[in-house]
Amino acid sequence: IDIFCVDCANRLFSKALSCPACNTSLTEGEDIILIQLNPTEEYKSSVLAGLKPEIILDICMRAVAFYEYQTSQEIAFRAMIQKNIQERYKVLKDQFDIATRD
Repeated sequence: IDIFCVDCANRLFSKALSCPACNTSLTEGEDIILIQLNPTEEYKSSVLAGLKPEIILDICMRAVAFYEYQTSQEIAFRAMIQKNIQERYKVLKDQFDIATRD
């Protein structure tokens, strides 16, 4: 599962029905869904109403697992950006050191 903002999703999925993050084919009816990441209090009060506790707990476990996955992906992405910046800094510093020695 991957999450995209609405604008990016509209742009990306109008070209092809495959996930741009993992290349998974998205051909089934429920492969692409729109989720409100800041639901209203009314929605939160009613969305799980009437479901059995075991179903609610299953949904909660999946949601927490997805949140943990997304968080780990965000950390990995930021670590990659940091590494790239550090490498670029080293190159620029080396170039500066060479230029100022002359």
